[in-house]
Amino acid sequence: MKRVVFYLSNQSVAGVDFSKPWLGNPGVGGTQYLFMTQPYYLQKCADSHGLEFEFILLTNVLEHLPEGTKAYSVGSDAEAIAQAKALGADIFVYRPMEDDLATGRLKLYGESGLRLVGWAHNSYSRGLLDALFREQAYLAHVCVCHEQLDALLDKPIYAKSTYIFNGFESNYAQPLPVEARNLNVVVYIGSIIPAKGFHMLAEAWPEVIRQVPDAKLKVVGSGRVYDRNAKLGCFGIAQEEYELQFMKYLTTPDGKLHPSVKFLGLMGTEKFEVMQRAAVGVVNPTGMTENCPGSALEFQACGVPVISAAKGGLWDTVDHGKSGILVRDVASLSSAISDLLENPDMRDSLSRAAPSFISSKFDYDSVCREWIKLLDAVSSETPVRLLRPGLKWHFWREKRAARIGLYLLRKLGLYHGR
Repeated sequence: MKRVVFYLSNQSVAGVDFSKPWLGNPGVGGTQYLFMTQPYYLQKCADSHGLEFEFILLTNVLEHLPEGTKAYSVGSDAEAIAQAKALGADIFVYRPMEDDLATGRLKLYGESGLRLVGWAHNSYSRGLLDALFREQAYLAHVCVCHEQLDALLDKPIYAKSTYIFNGFESNYAQPLPVEARNLNVVVYIGSIIPAKGFHMLAEAWPEVIRQVPDAKLKVVGSGRVYDRNAKLGCFGIAQEEYELQFMKYLTTPDGKLHPSVKFLGLMGTEKFEVMQRAAVGVVNPTGMTENCPGSALEFQACGVPVISAAKGGLWDTVDHGKSGILVRDVASLSSAISDLLENPDMRDSLSRAAPSFISSKFDYDSVCREWIKLLDAVSSETPVRLLRPGLKWHFWREKRAARIGLYLLRKLGLYHGR
């Protein structure tokens, strides 16, 4: 029996109900949701296929986890390592953090005697990536999309890297008939922080309502998605400085919220009713920090075309021109929204294609079998590079041509740069 531990603190979202993952994300960050639920899905997959794996979750608060999850409460990184070792774990899966070197966390993990797997929901600095590569106990760097993996081509960590898409399931994410939708409504879902790009949508909105006067914007989210205790500005939407940046585009001359805009705040699975009735969904239009954004999967599963950034992981999670539209700036964002609101044939075509795109790429059973294949390899210390897929040959994206060149030079021993 192979024992695999997943570790992530959930203190900042204590009280959130993760007990029914098949209903979808209950309104927290994707990383938090996935770590709290991945052991449940992996155990379900292993049991259904008769595989000798035991999956265990280490976190702070044990209430409201999926039924049947084997979990232990730990209060620190050191406690997590001690508990994993006491359980006889073979593999320790965790989320690398940018301060892992400064805090000594990577050293602690590296000296633990455990086989380490980093589940890389984020992109990291070259310094941390190089340190992860040098750490002998760090056997796999698991990206969550192909674009994120290929962005590592010119770095040593690529030798330990692969990718596995995040799984998606939600009983609520079902398409509604066209006649049941509000065909002038745009919905944004996400944390309202600078990295999630709401300010870009806010800047585009005045042009949208100039072109489509009856357009409506509904905003699901808050500055408290990742931390329920974050201090918000006077509108109660985001931190004060950020509110001042975007609210000038969404208010009338007398300082009141424009009648076309409605902020719905934090929502759990009830958000799906809002999503299902939308004409268009908008996900982080800057593309910053996005590798496999759950909200993009949710919209498309509901049959709602997604508009987001032509950048990074969005190329993997939105089928550009078929299930959504990827844009590059404020002007193209406002134009794409207006086009979909005014062109029902285009919108309906994207809407019909979106659910099958999601089911074909993000099915949980397929994703879990990929994880188990990876963990089998890590357990036997088989190099991860033997499992990963080939390159995506889109030379114009993310400096790929240059990265491929440096990768080939490194393989030939002609490039040793950092």
